Amino acid sequence: MHVDTTWKFKEMIAFRDQQVEKLGLDIIVHTNLEGVDAGIGPFTHGSDSKFDATIVWMAETPLLPGNAFDFKLGSKTVSGRLSTMRNRIDVNTLEKVPASGLELNEIGLAEINLDETVCFDSYKDNRATGSFIIIDRLSNVTVGAGMIDCERSESTNIIVTKGERAARYGQKPATIMFVGVSGSGKSTLAHGLERKLFDRGRVSTVLDGKTMRLGISKDLPHDAEGRAENLRPSAHIARFLNDSGVICCASFVAPNADSGEQAISVIGKDNCYII
Repeated sequence: MHVDTTWKFKEMIAFRDQQVEKLGLDIIVHTNLEGVDAGIGPFTHGSDSKFDATIVWMAETPLLPGNAFDFKLGSKTVSGRLSTMRNRIDVNTLEKVPASGLELNEIGLAEINLDETVCFDSYKDNRATGSFIIIDRLSNVTVGAGMIDCERSESTNIIVTKGERAARYGQKPATIMFVGVSGSGKSTLAHGLERKLFDRGRVSTVLDGKTMRLGISKDLPHDAEGRAENLRPSAHIARFLNDSGVICCASFVAPNADSGEQAISVIGKDNCYII
């Protein structure tokens, strides 16, 4: 009996051994070295810990980037997370629209990042090795299913863009700036907003004028000119945070309307909201 073990599966090996024993034959094992050198195997894609997949979400709790789950691919279960939500597919028009996550019964394309390397194929090539289910790690309930797509071209650009960061965090970066006189409660509002955003799984931070005066702006006077100068570098920091995908909850004393307008021009009128 001649057997090519380049394309072996556990079930095939077991069946082979049963037939050899049943028929009383000698077995000759042949390894296709050319196939091995070429990387040919039972999985046309190979192995990796990251892939794109179309996901059907089946849970009441929204699916958001960063959420950790167990992923079952065939008989192998590994932990991992949704790293980037690429888009949501409108089931009526099949149009792909931007989305920060998936709600119950929604379908979308996402990047999955596993904690271990696994073997897989594209779903269109092999449904058995190209599909998986998503399991809640606490309840052990199946909350989603996915179909792997190996044909999406991987980006060769080493620079991470603002859009990629926003997609990773599943949010629109912006600066919400609370302005007012000293003791008006603007810092309390900024921290309260950060708490609300944090509790909803958003990535945010507080940029406080008083904190700035402990470092970068510590030598500035506490007059109108000093307050305007304190706001100038702070606006650039807020823009940097937004470019990094982070929501900035800012709190400053704005001495006049001109300094507020200057902050908006630095951060961007579409990303800056002054309250």
